[in-house]
Amino acid sequence: MSEEQNKLEKIKCGIIMPISAIDGCSEEHWSEVQGILIEAAASVKNYDFTTMMVSEAEDIGIIKKRIVQNVYNSDIVICDVSGKNPNVMFELGMRLAFDKPTIIVKDDKTNYSFDTGIIEYLEYPRDLRFTKIVDFKKRLNSKLVATLEESRANPEHATFLKSFGQFKVSALSEHEVTPDKAILESIEDLRNELFQITKYTMRKMPQKNHFPQEAIMKTKKVIDDSYKELAVTTLDELVTQIDLYERILDKINARRYFPTEEEFKDFYDYMLSIYNKKTVDKLSGTII
Repeated sequence: MSEEQNKLEKIKCGIIMPISAIDGCSEEHWSEVQGILIEAAASVKNYDFTTMMVSEAEDIGIIKKRIVQNVYNSDIVICDVSGKNPNVMFELGMRLAFDKPTIIVKDDKTNYSFDTGIIEYLEYPRDLRFTKIVDFKKRLNSKLVATLEESRANPEHATFLKSFGQFKVSALSEHEVTPDKAILESIEDLRNELFQITKYTMRKMPQKNHFPQEAIMKTKKVIDDSYKELAVTTLDELVTQIDLYERILDKINARRYFPTEEEFKDFYDYMLSIYNKKTVDKLSGTII
């Protein structure tokens, strides 16, 4: 870092934007947009901008807490509402509730949102055409400086909330704790997060040996016989030619094994997933 940069005031700039595929745009597209936003902030001459996603942090922490803290603590936030990602709109809502300096950008394929229509948007081309992106970065550069300086010079400056009347702006309270207590709280947060992840994963994963073996074997026979009867080679072909769900339901007397239709649906999905992954030994009928 140069001596001149060391003398500049450091500004923490948060980014709120999509990171995964949405509205026909890939993950790589959003990564490129993120780079454009970071370059625009880095080119500001008056300040030394440190720009990162609000979900990022140098220390280890629970992501939900980290996002809220960064949304609040950032000196200024750039929010890209392109594609109107629900998480992005929620995080933008939090930032606007704090009524802190915020710049909203969007691509030229995304419609304006009514609720934030009083805020000026900066627009860029979704195809990221070079000449227009150069112009966009210049406009964003100027907007960053102007918004930051206006918020400091004018006590009445308001991004959004105060435009509708007098409100007490939300704030995050902070309190000091001993290192031991901080570590214990972090461990407890991690345990809770891990529990939620495990619970979600277990709900989504097919359960091994969860269903009656007799029902599995009978269903395997029904499916294998159906393959032979219809002379098909793939599961997709099979389910398009017959109502496999009803056939299995009838042939194995499913109500004997599954008291509710929901339980049978779970079993049916499990069997199809096995055939899709080809993890049934067709000779022995062993479930891997």
